[in-house]
Amino acid sequence: MQKTVFIVAFNDEIENIKDFFDMRKTNNEHYYVSNTLPNLSMVVTGVGLTNVLISLTDCINKNLFSFDDNFINIGFVGSPLYNIGDIVQIKNVKRLFEPKKVSGLNKNFETNILFNDKYKTTTLYTADDFVENQDLPEQDCVVDMEGYYITCMFNNIKIIKIVSDNLCMKDCDNANRSDIIRKSWNKILKDIKNSL
Repeated sequence: MQKTVFIVAFNDEIENIKDFFDMRKTNNEHYYVSNTLPNLSMVVTGVGLTNVLISLTDCINKNLFSFDDNFINIGFVGSPLYNIGDIVQIKNVKRLFEPKKVSGLNKNFETNILFNDKYKTTTLYTADDFVENQDLPEQDCVVDMEGYYITCMFNNIKIIKIVSDNLCMKDCDNANRSDIIRKSWNKILKDIKNSL
């Protein structure tokens, strides 16, 4: 039977999903399963390329899920256009910067969306560091540090994100931000649960 596997990076993301779906950590440091929904699990990657490769390869090598399962990358993004707390679905995934030593490596991915017409759809750019400027290839986009690398590994990934900042680290310290984001988490997780 097909599983639904969340792929997340940050502790804040983990806690929201873990609490909502009653998940517990397994013997594998990267892998959680739901106590109430037997076909629901979560992989915790950590931030950036190296962490994504290590955690996902570890889970693949241990046969914790199948490549035919449903994968949902959910978490935070920054954006110059969207408001903090906005929920966006990702249709296209690109790398923000191409490696300087080797050109022509970047591939653009198209992904399936999770909900038709429920949330705005945009492009995700993945950078290797926190992006604090607004000089991006396009205005209507969001930025993270994992999505591109996760998409390289899974053909059937769906990506849905919550805007956590407007490409400014100071946004992350804003006291009002946590209430706005908590409401967004509740909304998105309820919608996902209803779709399972």
